[in-house]
Amino acid sequence: MAECKWSKVKEIGQLELGYTEGKNNWTKYARDLDAISYFNGPKQNIAWCCTYTSWCIWKASDKATAIKVQYQNTKDNCGCGVKWNAQYYKDKKRFFKDPKPGDVFFTKNWGHTGFVTEVFSDGTFRTNEGNHNDKVDSIIRKVSDMEGFGRPDYTPEDQPVPEKQVDIVVKVTAPEGVKVNIKVED
Repeated sequence: MAECKWSKVKEIGQLELGYTEGKNNWTKYARDLDAISYFNGPKQNIAWCCTYTSWCIWKASDKATAIKVQYQNTKDNCGCGVKWNAQYYKDKKRFFKDPKPGDVFFTKNWGHTGFVTEVFSDGTFRTNEGNHNDKVDSIIRKVSDMEGFGRPDYTPEDQPVPEKQVDIVVKVTAPEGVKVNIKVED
């Protein structure tokens, strides 16, 4: 399983700012996740805020890790919808009233979702969210307008990335009496 750090998810989301949906809610996010059967059925041409958050986490890792990080159902693939996604976090006791950067916000009446990128002392926070005015956007929202915040199980930022290790076997045959020196460098 791959790692999934919030810093990488945030970087991916920043690169998506300004992306605009096509006709009838068509997005590359649904296209890509539908292609790997990420959800329990096709999600193209529907409201896409949840598809966007899952896509960003998937791009930062892989399918199995993205599903694990978001506590999504692995039995029959996961559903996609604001209330579904919130329930995954609630079931794992990872649903909170106070936001932290990296959290997934859920608006009142379960109407919309996205990422919390920055939290301010005045009861507001900055977002990165899909399907806000038909595009990926960053706006300021009020904590009081939220049902709550799901906290993904990201890889800790200070956890080092494991280095790839490659075993190489070299057979050296030298004439008798000849000294062989082998130097290995990174």
